Amino acid sequence: MTLKHRRLFERLVHIHWGGREFCTDHSMSEIFIKRVRETADAGSSELVPLLHEDGLDLLLVTPTTVVTTHPVERRERATSATSAA
Repeated sequence: MTLKHRRLFERLVHIHWGGREFCTDHSMSEIFIKRVRETADAGSSELVPLLHEDGLDLLLVTPTTVVTTHPVERRERATSATSAA
């Protein structure tokens, strides 16, 4: 079972950043959001790593960057599992 398939059984989260959407597991989203908050609170800019289903990205975070998250619905997960098979 690959990492991508194993994540279908975990709680997944969509992260929206800069007009893009990334799907990752719950623990990675918490790590990413924590770093985004620390960077914004410090008033600095930083490339923050995000490990997601399609790989790894370094996302630029500034005090004005808008990042939102929402959990993946079970229906979305079922569709992903069907298309991955």
